[in-house]
Amino acid sequence: MPEQDQTLSLTYLEFVTEIQRWLAGKRTGTMLIATEDNHLAKILFDGGAITFLSYGPKSGREVIPFFKQIRHARVKTSQGKPAQPADASLPPTAEIIKQLASIGEAGESVVPSGVPLEGAQLENALKIIAAELTEHLGPLGDIVWTEHLERIGKPLTALRLRELVEGLSREIGDPAKIQRFKDAIREKIGGA
Repeated sequence: MPEQDQTLSLTYLEFVTEIQRWLAGKRTGTMLIATEDNHLAKILFDGGAITFLSYGPKSGREVIPFFKQIRHARVKTSQGKPAQPADASLPPTAEIIKQLASIGEAGESVVPSGVPLEGAQLENALKIIAAELTEHLGPLGDIVWTEHLERIGKPLTALRLRELVEGLSREIGDPAKIQRFKDAIREKIGGA
């Protein structure tokens, strides 16, 4: 049964995750996006492929960097065949999502994936994060770790793992230590 049309208030990570859900579900429809700085954008999907992108008055491949500037947006989704024809100048959908899901010149992942992590992969990531937290907070790290895991539940996706890292980093307090904590995690497990 298809989902109802809806309006969502999303962060950038949630926005990219929603795009990935539409692609994985092979959906056909439209996403209308209103950014926090009052820009309007549109993404058209046809059978799980992105067929059109616009941001303000511009469209096509040149608008992908503008999407990456979104920090928060209201997204209205509607299912059904879009009236607009596909834009042949767009790169393949996989390339578009790769660009949207990366940051920086090196293309580090922002980890917006809703794809479940495998058991061993998840356990390894959790061990690394716990060890880094203890490294940065000392014995208090064990207490903070337990509280956050109970609050968030076991993160089963990369997005949930990123949320856990963000929550834990706020507990560290010192901006320089927070950066070292995140850098160490990024180096050891990538993107989180």
